[in-house]
This record gives sequence, structure tokens and C-alpha cells, in this order.
Amino acid sequence: MRKYFLLGVLAGVAVSLLLTLILQAVGPASKGEVMAEAAGEKLTRRALRQMAGPELIPVENDRYRILRKAVDDWVRNKILEKEAKEKGVSREKLYQHEIWNRAQVSYDEIQEHYQKNRELYDAPLETVSPLIAKELRNKKYAQAKKEYLARLRKKYGVRVFLKKPKSYVPGLALPSARKAVTPETREPRAKTVPLSVPGHSPSRGGEAAPVTMTEFADFHCGFCKKVSATLEAVLKSYPEKVRLVFRHHPLSNTPGQGSYLTHEASVCAHEQGKFWEYHDGIFSLSGFPQEADLYTLAGKLGLDEKKFEDCLKNGRGRPPIEKDLQEGVERKIQGTPMIYINQAEVAGAYPLEHFKEVIEGVLNPEQPPKPQPSPQPEAAEKKAPVIFKDLKGRPTLGPRDAPVTLVEFSDFHCPFCQRVTPTLEQIMKNFPGKVKRVWRHYPLSFHAGADRTHEASECAHEQGKFWEYHDKLFLAPGQAGDDATRIRLAEEAGLDKKKFEKCLAGGKYKDLIQKEIKAGNEAGVRGTPAIFVNGSLVSGAQPYENFESAVRNELTRS
Repeated sequence: MRKYFLLGVLAGVAVSLLLTLILQAVGPASKGEVMAEAAGEKLTRRALRQMAGPELIPVENDRYRILRKAVDDWVRNKILEKEAKEKGVSREKLYQHEIWNRAQVSYDEIQEHYQKNRELYDAPLETVSPLIAKELRNKKYAQAKKEYLARLRKKYGVRVFLKKPKSYVPGLALPSARKAVTPETREPRAKTVPLSVPGHSPSRGGEAAPVTMTEFADFHCGFCKKVSATLEAVLKSYPEKVRLVFRHHPLSNTPGQGSYLTHEASVCAHEQGKFWEYHDGIFSLSGFPQEADLYTLAGKLGLDEKKFEDCLKNGRGRPPIEKDLQEGVERKIQGTPMIYINQAEVAGAYPLEHFKEVIEGVLNPEQPPKPQPSPQPEAAEKKAPVIFKDLKGRPTLGPRDAPVTLVEFSDFHCPFCQRVTPTLEQIMKNFPGKVKRVWRHYPLSFHAGADRTHEASECAHEQGKFWEYHDKLFLAPGQAGDDATRIRLAEEAGLDKKKFEKCLAGGKYKDLIQKEIKAGNEAGVRGTPAIFVNGSLVSGAQPYENFESAVRNELTRS
């Protein structure tokens, strides 16, 4: 973060100096001053500023954005330092408790999301579960962080006096400045330092094995249960070459409850030398264990029940779990299972072949990887064009009887949809009178608030200004996450504010949006943007040439 803060400050200084020089050259003072002469005519300072005005807007935008980021970074650091000091913990512990712990994703949540959005995933649950977990986790993390920092800002009386320029346009920036100040958006990666094997960690396999598999797992995680059988098969395949180390990472981080209690019980079993028997017993249960099941299992395994109960009741199992959780936090582990094969990461319940491939790469680093067989082309199956019979009333550009129709399933919160918009506009310009463009709603479930934004666009369509509102939304991608912003953009698009607010508050277009999503699913849409050229799908934000070729092919046929 410090790196990006410094880059932002440096970029801010550079842009600020540039702005100062420009404003000195074209500023309001001495408006009649002559700046240039040509062919007997004079260019005054006032005229020059009017000419350069539009080009100054991104400069002023960048200057404000850079300064605002520096202000927000300073505020965030101050309030976190203050809160951490007040609670007597480190900032890392504060983040773990207040944010990371609230961003965990359970197996049930992944299953529920998959069932609700099954049409979007043309693959079995186990294949797409890492993607779903990441989507849900990122959403939870962003929300938890936003809410926590908002509480701290209120608690410590934060006030920001930096004023936004009147000409401020969200998303408008100089390319160089944008590159300098945009923080890295990728999910935090785990540190690449080698993992040590703590004395409290149970392990099995060859003690002197050249490969160590360190598994961060949760006993109440369905994928951990699934991968446990795979890891057992790995040990059988490499009896002297692989060692498996178990590290605790319960996703419910409340001692004495839920999966945390189950992990405590496993530590108590480890105290009596039977961790792996207890581990296997937990995963052999048909469901996740309740507290009574933990004692029953201990009895079945022949554990000293009084020692086991004393360990569990007095919390003796908690210290090793806390240590493992701390390392998990330091490594930015946000889901389970997370397995390190020496230093290589395997995040998720992958099949045995994948583990073998990684292990072989560790054992034979100089040996080139085996070439993967090229996928055999499937038998050519010409898909019949989709015939859309439900386009009446949909927002449309171009003549009704145009020989080519572009049916666009899109999401206002999708960056790729924003990217393809200029391409489609160029198609319309280059083929005047020959192309009709029809909008269809397809908000993706993992874009928070997207459904609501699409409803708002229908309220704009009701007033005959869908495309004006469409353009405003795509000038502020992803920022229309609340009704206040949606209403502001509606005003900017020239809509009647009262009618728009009433329409949006009434939720009159909720059912329509769901019908649109269903229509997209039936047409074979699996993501956005999805554009059908006379019924033939062109998926994604493809280059202009691909759309042009598809349109020309249709014109040749007509």
C-alpha cells in the first residue's frame, strides 16, 4: 500500500505542477493579455482558456483524485492506528478480527450460490467452486472493510475539507496518472517464504521427505472433506517422498463454537496421539459434527474421555489453532482447503492428477513438463440462429426494418460491457440504416446492486431516455451502487426526478429484469456481454473486426 501511496503522491505532484503551469498560462488573471499573434490576429488569455478548457478537465480530475486518495490513505492509517492502540492489538490482528473474519465463505454459501445461478455455470460444482468462493469472498471482504472503516470514521470524527472540482467526471483521467495511482486489484497473494512445520502440527508420511504438503483446512468444509481422500492417495503414491502436515483454519473463528470447537477437539485427540484417527473419523461422518458427536467419536477411538473432556472444557486446544490462524492471515488465506506443496499453491479440491503433476515438478525441477495432449476438435455442430420473439418494447437504436439486428445481453456493472459499447456504436455509424441494436438486461448475480441499476434504466426508458441514461451509467462503471447515485445520473440525463424516484421506489420492473435473465439463459447466454448478430452469438468484448465481419456476412446473405 505504501508503494501505491508514494506513487500517488509523486503522480499528484507531477500533475499538480502541470496544472499550475497550464493555469498560469491560461488562468483568469489578465484575461485580455495576448498569448500569440498570427495573420494579424491575436489570441488572448481568455480565448486560449476557452479553447483548452475541455482538455483541462481530466487534469483537474486527476489532481483531485490523487489528492483525495492521499487524504483517504492518511485518514485510514490514523484511525486504524488509533483503534489498534485503544484495543491493545496490532493492525494485523485488528484486520483479522474485524474484516478478514467476516469475509469467510462457507461450503453452504457456495452451494446456495451455485444452485441459484446454475444457468451461469456450465460445469459441475466442484469445478467452479474456487471461482464462486473467490467472488463471494471478495464481495464480503469489500463490504466488511467499507462498513468497518465507516464506523471508525464516525467514531473518530473524520472530516474532509478537500473540495471536488465542479467539472469532475467520474472515470475521466489522464492515462499516465491513471496508471500511476490505480492500486493493484488482484487478490492478495500468499507470501512466497517457505512454510515451517510447527511442533504442534500433526503430520504423516516420510519425516525426511523432500516434498511437504502443508494443508490449511476446516473440518466443516465440504471441499476439505473431499480433498482429504485425494491427499491420502497422494501419500500412498509417494510413500517416502511426501509428508502431509495439517494446519488449522476454521472458517468460524469463535472459540468453543462451530468448526472452531471441532478443531479444538482434534487438538485434544492429538494430545493423546490420535489426531489422524480423529481427523479421519470427523470426515467419515455424514454431516458436520455437533458437540455431542465430538465426545462420541473420542469414545469410539478409545481416548481417555476424562482427559479429552478436561482438554476441551478448559480450551487447551486453542493456542495451536490461534497460531495456525495467524499464519493463515499473514498468508492472506481466505478459503479452504489451501495446500502448499513446498512453496507451490494448490487452492481447492483438485483431482489427484493435478497434485501428482505439481509434485513431479517439485521432485524433478530440471525435467520439462510433459506436453499436454491437444484437445480434439468436436464434430462441427452448426448451431441454428436464435430467434428472438420478445423484442417488443426493448430499447432499440436504428431502423425497425434493418437487415441486421444486434441483440445485446449486457450488465451495467460489467467492465467488459463498457469496453464493447464504443465498438457497437462504431458498427452503427459505419453501417447507417443497415443495423438495428436492441438492448437486453442480463445483470450478473455477483455484481452487487446490478439488478437495481437495470431496474433504474427501465425507469429511464419509461421516460424515453434509456440510451441517455445508458451512456451515463457507462461513464461511471460500477459506481451506481446506490439509489442516490442512480437518481443523480438520472437528473444528469435530463429525466424527471420525481417520476424516476417513484418508479424506482415502487420496484415495478423487478419481474421484467428476471424475465430478461431467463430469456438470456434460454438463448445460451453464460456471461456478458453476449451479442447476437441476426441470432448468431458473438460472445465477449471482441475486437471491432469480428463484429464487422459478422455484420458483413449477414448483409451478403440478405
